[in-house]
Amino acid sequence: MSQSTFAPVEIKYSKELLEVGSKYEGPIYVYVADRIRERCKNLISSFSTFDSSIHYAIKANANREVLAIIRESGLGAETVSLGEVERSLECGFKPEQIIFTQAALSKKELQQVIDKNIIINLDSLNQLKWFGEFKPGASCRIRVNLDVGDGHHAHVVTGGALSKFGIHKDELKEALEIASTFNLTIEGIHQHIGSFILDEHMFVGAMNALLEVAEEITTVKHVDFGGGFGVPYEPHQRELDVERLGVIIKERMDSFKEKTGRSLHALFEPGRYPVADAGVLLARVTDIKHHSHTMWVGINTGFNHLVRPMMYGAYHPIVNVTNENGKAIPSTIYGNICESGDVFARDRMMAESTIGDIVAITHAGAYGYMMASEYNLREKPSEIVI
Repeated sequence: MSQSTFAPVEIKYSKELLEVGSKYEGPIYVYVADRIRERCKNLISSFSTFDSSIHYAIKANANREVLAIIRESGLGAETVSLGEVERSLECGFKPEQIIFTQAALSKKELQQVIDKNIIINLDSLNQLKWFGEFKPGASCRIRVNLDVGDGHHAHVVTGGALSKFGIHKDELKEALEIASTFNLTIEGIHQHIGSFILDEHMFVGAMNALLEVAEEITTVKHVDFGGGFGVPYEPHQRELDVERLGVIIKERMDSFKEKTGRSLHALFEPGRYPVADAGVLLARVTDIKHHSHTMWVGINTGFNHLVRPMMYGAYHPIVNVTNENGKAIPSTIYGNICESGDVFARDRMMAESTIGDIVAITHAGAYGYMMASEYNLREKPSEIVI
């Protein structure tokens, strides 16, 4: 696909963002509906040549209007809590369109999810045992950890020796014994190696490891490859070639069928991909300081509204929407929270700012509002879909 297909949000929608920002005094998350639809369409078309389903990660952005767009675009839901299951049902997803995977799940919570007829990926030997006690003789799915992990930060790597997730490959024999004890049929296996994957070859390597397990467990009909598909945040990063990934997966699935005589249904959890660059956090410049050879630009939001830069050292493009074409100067953009780490960018080239200007922190559609808090007793920002 061409890079121009997914041009930066701040360029394509700057006029609309300025109009929205002018109406609100406080910070506000803005989500661009057309962008979400475009991302969903790209996923579906890329994986349309083989038996597959795509499940959007509710934890990335659970705004009800956003979820309506996701559902109408043909994606299912991927959930990690009972609350997310309930939100998905409220927004029109059917139980068979929802998959659920949670670490450290209690026995009581597992029973509650089972009662809702949701597809469950069991994350531990205990969960598998409890499921067998609740539903002996049933079919089930398990999440496995095959010591394959990747991601932009250690905190988002969800596979490997240091990961808390899944039934480790060394425990698979015991998992099969538990399944046999309760007469369970393991019909599905799941893995998720991490978040923000931009290299399709890293994903394919993990996929091959999961298909090897599917060869060994001959009752498997569903393979959930996870996802964590990334989008470029920084100028030097390239777009994940989802179309090429679809071609590679199709070849691998055909090869599996030819070798084993079995057809598999593939599931994907693209994570932030549908919404990340469809969202921006708009804020106003409230103060400007000059010291230590630095232009300090203070804005009326902070890491309580977008924690990713402080938590992960994450990069977010930042644009002065009011003066987008102004002279760019090195600027340190900081927030209004009483913490030294409340800085969104240091010495970033941005158009010169004055008090009252509207600033857009882009690529904030995923894990922005969902991770927001009321720290310092500041209200959460508003949300709007355009």
